[in-house]
This record gives sequence, structure tokens and C-alpha cells, in this order.
Amino acid sequence: YQVMSAILKNSYLYPAIRMRGGAYGYSFAVSHITGNVAMATYRDPCLSESLAVFGGCGDYIRSLKITDSELDRAVIGTVGRLDRPLSPYLKVARSLSAFMSGVTYEDICNRRADVLSVTVRDIASLADPIDAVMRQGHICVIGNEEKIANEASLFGSTVRLP
Repeated sequence: YQVMSAILKNSYLYPAIRMRGGAYGYSFAVSHITGNVAMATYRDPCLSESLAVFGGCGDYIRSLKITDSELDRAVIGTVGRLDRPLSPYLKVARSLSAFMSGVTYEDICNRRADVLSVTVRDIASLADPIDAVMRQGHICVIGNEEKIANEASLFGSTVRLP
């Protein structure tokens, strides 16, 4: 999922949401602990269009055509995020998080090995689970009240935050 996320961010979400859509930022993350998926944009002027882009992630992954060197770049970037240097504070924070989540050193090693051995076929196999997430239709938007009101048909309900 982490390599898939890197590929989606760089080759699909960036051009569609940041470049064409004009959002200041975007995110796609899958927790290796819980399996929860989170997709987000920041200061996004095109709410419904961005939601449609997120909805197309499964199709993009399913039809993915990348070269070995493109896959290698995604793997290297992912390993770089897994193995980045940490300050003493961040080492303690990561260790505490792993302990509280029940993640062992073996789990961490296995995850790294999985990243290093990933194939395009492995990534394409994640399309159906991503589609299943999107079918759940859980959307939360925090933003400009007028823009949200203009897109009210996207939501079952809206709540004004204090």
C-alpha cells in the first residue's frame, strides 16, 4: 500500500488535484497498522472534482503501466520514508507507537521486505480494495461554509462547527 500510495501521489493525484484542480495540497495514506484509508485535499477550490479523482484511484491502479525504473523510484522513495534518520525524540515516539500498537521489530522488517519485493502486479491487485473503500462513501469536509453549501448534494448531512 505504501508503494501504491507513492505512485498515486506522484503520477495521478498531483497532476489531477494540484495542477489542474488548484488545491494547495493533497494526501493519500493507508495505515499499515489498521488498514484505514485517508484521502484529503487542502484549500481545494474543486471539491466535487477532487472527490471524483479520488473515486478513480482504483481504475488508475488497475490500469497502471509503469516501467521498472519508475517502480524502483517509488520503492526507493518508500524505503527512504521508512528508514529516514530520526531525532532521539522521534525514535522514542516511534517506539512508543509501535509498542502501543503491538508492532514488533519483525513486523517492521517484514514490511520493509514487502516494499522491496513489490511488483506492478502486486500494486494492481490493490485496486479492488481501494474501490471497496470508495463505495463506502464516507466523506468529511471541513471548510468554507458557502462552498460546502454549494456542494450539499454530496453529503447526507452537514454540521456547522462552533
